[in-house]
Amino acid sequence: MEYHFQLHEEVPTAVHRIALKQVELAIHEAHDESMDRHEAIHRIRKRCKKQRALLRLVRGSLKDRFEEENAFYRDLSRRLSSLRDAQALLEAFDRIVERFPEESADHRFQSIRDLLEIQRRDETGGEQDLVAISNSISQELEAAAERIPQWELEGEGFDAISGGLVRTYRRARRGLEQATNDPTEEVLHEWRKRVKYHWYHTRLLRKFSSRLLRPHRQIGKELGTILGQDHDLAVLRSKLGEASSSLDANVLGRFLTLTKMYQKELQAKSIEQGQHLLAEEPSRLAARWRTYWKASVVSRDKLKGA
Repeated sequence: MEYHFQLHEEVPTAVHRIALKQVELAIHEAHDESMDRHEAIHRIRKRCKKQRALLRLVRGSLKDRFEEENAFYRDLSRRLSSLRDAQALLEAFDRIVERFPEESADHRFQSIRDLLEIQRRDETGGEQDLVAISNSISQELEAAAERIPQWELEGEGFDAISGGLVRTYRRARRGLEQATNDPTEEVLHEWRKRVKYHWYHTRLLRKFSSRLLRPHRQIGKELGTILGQDHDLAVLRSKLGEASSSLDANVLGRFLTLTKMYQKELQAKSIEQGQHLLAEEPSRLAARWRTYWKASVVSRDKLKGA
């Protein structure tokens, strides 16, 4: 029951339960001494993204509350972004090496990874620094948890979520059009965020037609991953460009060329996946999902009356 609506729940009950659970898990991760601190930071950031997706789904029902809560989770995630980015750059480097093994067989790019390791240590500090950050985050999240029961939602049933669902999906479609015509780093990054929000919405609503929504949800997950990898590579190229004086020019030049080649592959794949995920008109998607919702509610009520 962690991150999806249950058939027996009213929308406000589900929203409060899901939101509170995400905050509770983030607090636990902030204090879990058995978990690597970098992994804990990564998970907490994901909790913030999931919370913002939930807020977007019921945006029209939350009214003024949306802006306050969305800003809180956005700002918290941003404060943690540099800590996560330092680790993500190492992972991006490893993907390049894995994608072009013949180019790195002689460890010619090891100096680049060594530099990224140093930058990560400088960026994140020591273990004590990460623990202090975790403790500070935990206190803010505890305050956030106390606000959740005060969220008042207007509307009932599918009407409470339809506006947020359509708004997010429409923006994802607009992002696809922009990425197709002008695939700049900024455009792709913004599209990625819209796709991720829509994917989270498919997860939140998966109980209302698990079999029919599963392929759509899977494509959304794959597309979000592809766009995320492309974004990490873009950040990696930028960071290495800033540190070019510390690296052999020929080694760096070849690595950046491979990075750009891989990005082109990912971007082409993302457009193809996006055309599958976002082919339907927003009004038609909303109507179809409303039908799933109603059918599930009818089945639930029949079971109750049996």
